[in-house]
Amino acid sequence: MKKLKFDLLFAAALMLGGGLAVAHSATTVANTVFYNDAAEGQPEHWQPVPSGRTVSCDENPDNECTQTRNESGIVISSQAGDASLL
Repeated sequence: MKKLKFDLLFAAALMLGGGLAVAHSATTVANTVFYNDAAEGQPEHWQPVPSGRTVSCDENPDNECTQTRNESGIVISSQAGDASLL
């Protein structure tokens, strides 16, 4: 009987912890990183960075490379250079 009670308490605690983790992840803000895939001298063309990829920016002060935007689409940071996907 004691073992069954312990197992039920453990299962309840595990479910509560999982529920709290899911609730917390639903409220976290996800910023999105965009990169400019336009050639130098062309109008900017912003694309989201594909999942699992990263962007490298070379030193070109005349071109925008990346932008990080919040959930409202407002730019919160940017970096200059020419972008290339890695």
